[in-house]
Amino acid sequence: MPVRGQTGIWINKGGDSGQYNVKAYGAVGDGVTDDTTAVQAAIDAAEVSGGIVFFPAGTYKITSPLTVEFGIILEGVREGTILDFSGQSSGNAITIGHATNQISKVRIEGITINGGLGTSVGINLSGVNATRSITDSSFRDLRIYNFGTGIKTTYSWCNLFDSIRIQSCTAGIEMGNQSNETTFINCSVNVGNGRSASFTNAEGITMIGTNFGNNDQVSAEACYLFHSTVTMINTYIEGLDSSLFATVGSSGEDANIVSSLSMIGGIANVNTYLRLDIGNIRAKIFIDNIKLVSGDKIIIANSTTIKRYTDRLHIDWVAADRTRTPIMLERWDCNSIIPFGKSYGGVTLTSSIGDNYVNVNATGGSAGFLFASTLTVGQEYTLAYAIRSDVAFSLRNNTSMGIAVSATSENWEMRYIPFVADATTLRMHWVGDAQFKFIGLIQGSYFPDIDISTTKPYLNSVITGITASTTQSQGQQPLTFEHNQISVCANTNDVVTLPAAIAGKRCIVTNSGAQTLQIFPASGDNLGAGVNASTTLATTKSAMFQAYDATNWIKFTN
Repeated sequence: MPVRGQTGIWINKGGDSGQYNVKAYGAVGDGVTDDTTAVQAAIDAAEVSGGIVFFPAGTYKITSPLTVEFGIILEGVREGTILDFSGQSSGNAITIGHATNQISKVRIEGITINGGLGTSVGINLSGVNATRSITDSSFRDLRIYNFGTGIKTTYSWCNLFDSIRIQSCTAGIEMGNQSNETTFINCSVNVGNGRSASFTNAEGITMIGTNFGNNDQVSAEACYLFHSTVTMINTYIEGLDSSLFATVGSSGEDANIVSSLSMIGGIANVNTYLRLDIGNIRAKIFIDNIKLVSGDKIIIANSTTIKRYTDRLHIDWVAADRTRTPIMLERWDCNSIIPFGKSYGGVTLTSSIGDNYVNVNATGGSAGFLFASTLTVGQEYTLAYAIRSDVAFSLRNNTSMGIAVSATSENWEMRYIPFVADATTLRMHWVGDAQFKFIGLIQGSYFPDIDISTTKPYLNSVITGITASTTQSQGQQPLTFEHNQISVCANTNDVVTLPAAIAGKRCIVTNSGAQTLQIFPASGDNLGAGVNASTTLATTKSAMFQAYDATNWIKFTN
């Protein structure tokens, strides 16, 4: 039998164990009597052979920290069971951890935990290292109120937090060293002026259906990532006073362990815009299908300006109105001499064509590209380019503003620079040789992933006014853009043909014609009904086709 201080790995024995009612150990649950000793005694008894510590409905006054050192269950009757730590003078509320053991399969559910000490933690998963960690545990149907931090974890992984409400705490969730592979489902974090969630050396964190609310922080962001990877799915954000939702990465991060934030689906109810700051220029951000209720844009920024570069950025459908389709203004596939008619600074650029790329030499500190001179101030734009070089760049939309964007990789890197124009010109200058594989200037902020291994990258290209072919056979009216608006479909089953499938490629078709449209795959491809078989699209409908290999497409319709 395990005893406190004994080494090993102790887990919850489930149905082989008994129930330990805290009232059988002297707890009263009247909110007045100090139940600390009785509750800890029930926990200690359950830890001998594993079991359930049961809290009948009531308010249990706790005046010192409770500790769980083995894999047991703490179970209440939801809102009817309250552990009241408001009279506690020091320490955290519930600490799970052992000085020498790894702990597995702890479960806490159906309990309200109320604090009062502004520096304490509601639930503290206090792992020490990889062999003294907290793993495979679950926390369900909990209410955590009035603490300095609602939940804190270190050296814990493969844990589940389900239906947790953190409210009236200074900070919400703090995941520290090696808090990995943890999932949050249907949790709500409503905090004061601290962070809703912070992640330090936390990888593989998934948050599904999380509500971040009342984030009236002044100086801190709602979420912070350092050496961490976090995926948020169907998130709801509200009450974000500063508009700054997350800072992703830090200049102090190791170059090989940078942070990544993915936000897929959800709603942001913000005053003007949703902002994410880049703390490390190699941080990765993926934003897809976020609906803005009151604001009108998502901005990637740093602490001083709304312009910042990050590679491998994907922002999809950022506008509150999905009809605002981004437009490709300039495009150069780098298989020809520089098309830009102007350099600036009085220095002529020279170029030479390589293997589907162009080497561009700029001599003098003021030499560079003049990408545009007629931008609309206040409009969102994105500069996208594939680069391989070892020179430092300065990008300027205004002579008083600049960003250093350097590249030292021997491999091609796809980079995106989202910005809101504060001047009519967009310029880039450098000294030395720079190799480009693609350059595009887009009006708007919608970035698909780009395969730069091909000669002509398939980048958010848009075309309208297509007439479907009346020769109703495969291969007619081939589509070459990503977004394709069919304005004329005179006869039922008039035809368009998708491009050849490439894994990851996407093709969107909108039928604005009067009749049902017939869509064929390229020869040898499959839309789901068989090789070379067509599908149809009703009038006024749109369909998105996503290729998952070199032959097969998946179809999504609205």
